[in-house]
Amino acid sequence: MYKQKLVNVINSRKSYKPVIKEKLLAQVSRLAEDLTEPQFKTVLKSLPKVYKALAKLDSWKYQQLKKVVKLERHTNAPELNKLHFNNGSIKPVPQMTDIDNALTYLYYNQKT
Repeated sequence: MYKQKLVNVINSRKSYKPVIKEKLLAQVSRLAEDLTEPQFKTVLKSLPKVYKALAKLDSWKYQQLKKVVKLERHTNAPELNKLHFNNGSIKPVPQMTDIDNALTYLYYNQKT
């Protein structure tokens, strides 16, 4: 019931970039199945924050993608997977099987 309302709200936002809008719709679709009225209102209020977080992640990944040389993958030991950058640095990205997921992993696990 609320899933379609959320989809309509997201699609009506003209300022949202299409790529990020798609990611936001994917996130909302998963959680919107069993929402109650108060939960729906909370999700509606948080949409701008979630959009900003996804946009920030997308921007960071785009900048980092320019610096990536390769993803070293280990078939029998995926916990040893590493992402190589053009400045010579190597970052461990355990269990990550593609560069997009590896960058997402690094974004959420970076030391600040």
